[in-house]
Amino acid sequence: MFRNAFNKVLFNSARKTIENRLSCQNMLTYKPRQNFSRTDRFLKNFKQPIYLHLVGANLVVYLAWKTGLLSEKFLDGHFAISLDAIDRGRFYTPLTSSFFHPDFQNLTLKMLILSTIGRLTEMIGGRKVLLHLYLVGAFSSAFLVCIVNKHNNIYSSSAGAGGAIAAIIAYLILNDPNLFSIMLVYPGPVWLFGTVSLGLSFLNDDGAALVRGSSYLGGLVGGALYFLLTRKRF
Repeated sequence: MFRNAFNKVLFNSARKTIENRLSCQNMLTYKPRQNFSRTDRFLKNFKQPIYLHLVGANLVVYLAWKTGLLSEKFLDGHFAISLDAIDRGRFYTPLTSSFFHPDFQNLTLKMLILSTIGRLTEMIGGRKVLLHLYLVGAFSSAFLVCIVNKHNNIYSSSAGAGGAIAAIIAYLILNDPNLFSIMLVYPGPVWLFGTVSLGLSFLNDDGAALVRGSSYLGGLVGGALYFLLTRKRF
């Protein structure tokens, strides 16, 4: 019963946003563009929604760590953002770090949020938009984290999907600030969730909070830029 109500809320929110973007056109008469890119055709082959694959990838990395398939040293060197990793030329770590969570509680929270906003984004913008946002958020957040780390001489490593999630939230906010969603079990507009998430990330005045806040802020900026650069295309 709760699941049906949850699905109905997401569908109605997505439908309202799409109708606004189409200048209140009837959705039954709307014809999507026919010239799909290679990425569109590739993503169309996946039987399950992309947000489920993203969640699954995060779970796989965590289980690989916990079962010993991937050592903590390997993950710290190849699945975490740090100045040392960048100095060694590991420029892929902004991407890989967005799939690793060393804390189960943090992993659970992030994946629940990603499932909600990822599904909503996929309903509104499509599979490619969601994938783009995840990648953009991962790299833009890592970029700002590295700048902050360099300026404050922070040489510890960090990882997580917070920046990617922040980019998705920014995209949803700019599409429709009053877009209604359910974050965990709390209903409300997406702009509220974005504000609360950013505020909580800076709550503790320590180095970890500074890095975490920079990650969220970088993701928000990346998601906003993606929206501004692509809003005429989608």
